[in-house]
Amino acid sequence: MFGMLAFFSTGLTGFANARGDIYIRAQYSNGGPAGLHEILTVPEDGYYKAQFCGRTYWVLIKTVIWIEEQSAAGRILVLEENTGGSSKVLCVGAAAFARLEDLGLDPEILKKLRRKPQRSNRRLRRLPLAQD
Repeated sequence: MFGMLAFFSTGLTGFANARGDIYIRAQYSNGGPAGLHEILTVPEDGYYKAQFCGRTYWVLIKTVIWIEEQSAAGRILVLEENTGGSSKVLCVGAAAFARLEDLGLDPEILKKLRRKPQRSNRRLRRLPLAQD
């Protein structure tokens, strides 16, 4: 396991302050990677405020849909901070992650998103790992 050089705190506001990049990673029960999405610690256009593991982040709608899909498929969800060559697990478990209903979306938009058929023929993009 890599040594941890990153600093992470929630401060008094419950907002995430991180020095590294924050990712939600899905993995199979055997520990193999199933994919990941980056989330932000500061607001940006097109991103929604969401709670993950008791901290506030900003995410894309497609990330929350992906979280729900991964959870429904029985994959393990992990929130982690990556700084350079090291990573720190911040929390694990689907119950700690936001759902579409948590984003404060207009009810009509939420209905449309829930009616969308599940995408098929999705291509898994493999990211190089440190040991590659």
